[in-house]
Amino acid sequence: MQGFNVFHPMGWDAFGLPTEQYAIETGTHHPKLTTLKNIDRFRSHLKLSGFSYDWDREISTTKPEYYKWTQWIFLKPLKRGLAYEALTKSCLCFILHLPQVL
Repeated sequence: MQGFNVFHPMGWDAFGLPTEQYAIETGTHHPKLTTLKNIDRFRSHLKLSGFSYDWDREISTTKPEYYKWTQWIFLKPLKRGLAYEALTKSCLCFILHLPQVL
């Protein structure tokens, strides 16, 4: 590869309404517990399949080292009045049984 370090990174995007809904339905104490269990299961499947990932460079949105930056970047427009909370029209999501913003 012409002397460059090439790797296939792996990342996990987690937390969200489906994860929260699953935790409610199954009585899991926190969505993070279910998410971490599922990540471990999927990772073991990938390893058994023989895929070559650099697991030292794995990214997970469940880790504080990751989501602290998403929170930080959200606070920037919030402090400038560009992000705000408001009442708006919504409808019920029939799959999750949760309101969805229109």
